[in-house]
Amino acid sequence: MNIFELHQNIVDDYRSYIESFINIRDEQIRQEVERALTDGRLWPEPLIQFNPAYLSVSSIAKPISEGWLAPELEDVFWDTRSGEPYRLYEHQRRALRLGADSKDFVVTSGTGSGKSLTFIGSVFSHLFKTGTIGAGVQAVLVYPMNALINSQVEELERYAEAFVLKTGRPFSIRFASYTGQLREEDREPLRENPPDILLTNYMMLELLFTRWPAHRLAARLLRSRLPPRKRPSTQYHPPRSPPRTPQTPPPPQPPPPRRGTIACKGGQGIVGEFRAERAFGKKA
Repeated sequence: MNIFELHQNIVDDYRSYIESFINIRDEQIRQEVERALTDGRLWPEPLIQFNPAYLSVSSIAKPISEGWLAPELEDVFWDTRSGEPYRLYEHQRRALRLGADSKDFVVTSGTGSGKSLTFIGSVFSHLFKTGTIGAGVQAVLVYPMNALINSQVEELERYAEAFVLKTGRPFSIRFASYTGQLREEDREPLRENPPDILLTNYMMLELLFTRWPAHRLAARLLRSRLPPRKRPSTQYHPPRSPPRTPQTPPPPQPPPPRRGTIACKGGQGIVGEFRAERAFGKKA
């Protein structure tokens, strides 16, 4: 296969598709549009570059033997075709080490470099080592699109199948997606029995904390992450404030002076004004 011929065939097909929508009667405008299409303004030149190989350091069995990853990961991350455990790149090993030490990390690398293994391996190792499987949501994986969530669920299912195939035991870590694609009857079991790993998007994550009954799942999530509250050893009684003494009401005050207007029917309406002043207990 000639890659340059393949590229040219794709461009020609795309140009034919674009031109099928163009029907310009003005000769000058049509020539200008055809010149832009001929110059390739809608399809840039192909980008050719080398794909760098990532540094491979060891299999996942080495960090397990060193004690900072859970032993169960050797049964999760292994190639079902070759029967060998996964080999780690240097950036994967460093990220997993930070995750094992409960430290934050950010991985920026190309497509197919195993970025998802870094945080999934960290979560799996935490669940296996701490024995918190089944204690509620321990990790929330947030994605911008449902397509990425579905792809990640398929990858987690492959890990679970590999574990079952090698050990003959069921995979105890539960994971589930919580998106708008789920029907209400499919969401209710997740609220009543939350998984260990929840995959969602940023819109549904906001609804988890703001909308009933979705926020019940968020409440379970927060309870699973917060440390237990400790009761004080001694009971504290706040001091009582002294009783208030009754106050005598102030003496009555005379009303302020009053102004009024006398109006008569007929003529121009209002015919005059007067000023009436009243003192306390006496008419003016």
